[in-house]
Amino acid sequence: MADGSGTKSQTGNYDLYFVHMPGANEGGSLINGGVISDAIDLGDLDSYTFTANAGEGVQIRIADTSSNDLIPRITLYDPNGAYITYGQGYDVAAISRQVTENGTYTVVVADGSGTKSQTGNYDIYFSAPGGMDLIANAGPDQIICSQLCDGAVLDGRKSYALNSVIASYDWELEHRDDANYDQTATGETPTIYNLASGIYDVTLTITYDTDFQVIDQMILTVIETCNGCSIMKGDLDSDGDVDGDDLKIFSQNYGTVVLTPY
Repeated sequence: MADGSGTKSQTGNYDLYFVHMPGANEGGSLINGGVISDAIDLGDLDSYTFTANAGEGVQIRIADTSSNDLIPRITLYDPNGAYITYGQGYDVAAISRQVTENGTYTVVVADGSGTKSQTGNYDIYFSAPGGMDLIANAGPDQIICSQLCDGAVLDGRKSYALNSVIASYDWELEHRDDANYDQTATGETPTIYNLASGIYDVTLTITYDTDFQVIDQMILTVIETCNGCSIMKGDLDSDGDVDGDDLKIFSQNYGTVVLTPY
């Protein structure tokens, strides 16, 4: 630890927070069907755990109860400590997920604001009914070649609401190198045009008729030129399937680029 000012001459007291997954469990076990009230101090990281079996559905929500500038953020880690997903919101953050492994999962609570400096009280709710009824699915990661495809089709069709109705699909595409290339879209399967070369982090937010939101993420990679379409697994128009439209693109480009069967 050191002073990061320009003169490197400042002094002061500080708190150092650390969490390591698996194993972090500062706040104890989440209560199935219940709520735990706690607080985020300056720079704080709170951790909780729960146990679930593969195939079970879990729902976690955190609500800012201080009505201040705290932006609740929850991050979920699997029994091996690997990152799964996160949820963030101005007042309420939520995760709805079907877990894939047996074991003990870790949830980390933090401030999600840009400065990570907000504080406040929160309530964290947990439910594991044993079956997933709300889920967002942004589809698999995609690699498209702008030489052949003038747009990318995002696919949220595998999102579903068992006991509710999906009210909206909202997409955010964040370019890793230049925010000027960021885009947004709405709808279940929107087509995104004018994509810049590089990597986009894509977040799908599903809103249900109960105003409950869940998110999922995928990565979209755009390359300008390509030597073969094997990277797209035959789905040359990125619409989620291989059909006659893909054969048409193949025939139009045959002889102009090397098309390697996948």
